[in-house]
Amino acid sequence: MEDRRLSIADEIRIIPPWAYVLAMTCFLVVQWFFYEMPIRRPMTTASFTFHTFWGAITGFMLGLFMILIGYVNRDARRRGMNVALWTLLVVLSVPNAIGFVVYFMMRHPLVLNCPKCSYDVQSGFNYCPNCRFGLVACCPECQRPAVMGATFCSNCGTSLNEVPAKLSIAG
Repeated sequence: MEDRRLSIADEIRIIPPWAYVLAMTCFLVVQWFFYEMPIRRPMTTASFTFHTFWGAITGFMLGLFMILIGYVNRDARRRGMNVALWTLLVVLSVPNAIGFVVYFMMRHPLVLNCPKCSYDVQSGFNYCPNCRFGLVACCPECQRPAVMGATFCSNCGTSLNEVPAKLSIAG
């Protein structure tokens, strides 16, 4: 099984539509709040600029926060983590966003599918726990993962070039 690297575009695609709707709603509510407040008092050019600038910044940050909540919600699901717990942790860490930092430090590796039986397999596994299909190339002696193109096994020192037929997909 190849080590698949996800691009930024792949990560953005998992953000659910409701997160975008929530982000836009929060942005518009903040804009309304910042433009409604000065109407109650006489507005000068300086206060209009102030309200416009801080309304846009605050709305953008709140909208980004909503999108990140949606990302954590979907990412936790695809990694086999407790969705409700992680989403709640991120929502409750509003003032300093420490929940995002903790999530990104503690998140599990992606769960992938076995090419043979489609069973959910964590990324570090050498064999599928369901069908024993070999997921990575292994050393013929110690059965530890072997680096493709290496001359010797980094674990036991077995020569990998002398017996190329043995260095195959485990299984």
